Amino acid sequence: MKEIFEANVLQLETGEWIRLLGIQPTRKVEVRRAAIDWMLQEVKGKAVKLEYDKQLHDAMGRMLAYVTLETTPPQTGPIQEDLLWRGLVYTSKRYPCKQFSRFRRYEKEARKAKRGIWEGI
Repeated sequence: MKEIFEANVLQLETGEWIRLLGIQPTRKVEVRRAAIDWMLQEVKGKAVKLEYDKQLHDAMGRMLAYVTLETTPPQTGPIQEDLLWRGLVYTSKRYPCKQFSRFRRYEKEARKAKRGIWEGI
């Protein structure tokens, strides 16, 4: 992973832009910054595996994908799950997302625990 543009937009070493499926950043500045900081620490510079869904590109031509870190032992799910569990992003149905119901469970867990976006609600 070369660059983190936003909590749901990354750039690969090849220069290709990736939009993470199933999530949307918050407008809360401090949580948005925390999401980007987490991505910089946990994802930037690391090898990733991409998995695609029905739609391959967004309106801006970015690839739509689930992004999983290539680690040993293998990571069990896409980074979208970590971001949702931490309460750093919302789920989104903007593009077809076969993992939406699973992502929604992580979002509900964060909300119940009042993490990130959900703190103080």
